[in-house]
Amino acid sequence: MSRKKKRSYTPPQAQAELDLHGYTAHEAREEVQDFLEEAAREKWTRIRVIVGKGLRSPQGIAVLPTAIKNFLTEQGYTYTYAKLENGGEGALEVNL
Repeated sequence: MSRKKKRSYTPPQAQAELDLHGYTAHEAREEVQDFLEEAAREKWTRIRVIVGKGLRSPQGIAVLPTAIKNFLTEQGYTYTYAKLENGGEGALEVNL
């Protein structure tokens, strides 16, 4: 009987973080674009973008998460939600 090794994948840690709390959707997109350009210059491979969960948004509707996820997808980036201790669904880990 052969034993299979358990393999696990641990994604790389974010090398930098951008907190978008307090920004409008338009401002946030501009900030993310600038941050992505900086990341390319610095040759980072993974960044974290804190978008929040919209808990204090008017009518409780979270604007930034949707706007930034759409922006990243349009630009061809992939992302996952951060680990719970790094913001969970309120933060995106972006692969560069």
